[in-house]
Amino acid sequence: MEVAGHVDDYNASFRDTVWLQSFPLNAQTVLHYFALSPFYDRSCNNERLKMQRLGLDQLKNLRGVEYELLPNAAKQLPQQLYIIRKQRRNGRTQVEPLAIYYVLDGTVYQAPNIHAMLTSRLKKCSYRINKAFHGLAAGPDVALEAESEIHFLQSTRYEE
Repeated sequence: MEVAGHVDDYNASFRDTVWLQSFPLNAQTVLHYFALSPFYDRSCNNERLKMQRLGLDQLKNLRGVEYELLPNAAKQLPQQLYIIRKQRRNGRTQVEPLAIYYVLDGTVYQAPNIHAMLTSRLKKCSYRINKAFHGLAAGPDVALEAESEIHFLQSTRYEE
């Protein structure tokens, strides 16, 4: 999702081993850790509150871009996965999601949006269909090779 001042980067990750060796990563520190990453927008409301030495509970009173740590829905202990939402606040109860980030075992990633996931899946499908048509056009030997690849892919695919 492209928004002014926001650029998606699904191939990047961030990890600060020195910070992780010095401080525990938990629900109270993960936003501080995330603020060190290149994903963090230094003009966000979280940063304004930090400079004014106010608590994050004051975010609801401000309008603009902010980061929110989402609750630990899995109730996992110790928590290994933290989910952070970048959002634009338009009112006390009105927010517009801009991006989702996750911190898994100390590494920060941006989660792909639905458009990026569907594009990736469609490209893979298109490639395989194109390869099958080329195999059929090339003759029966190549078609058999393509068929065996399809059987292999079906036997190893992820079951939901």
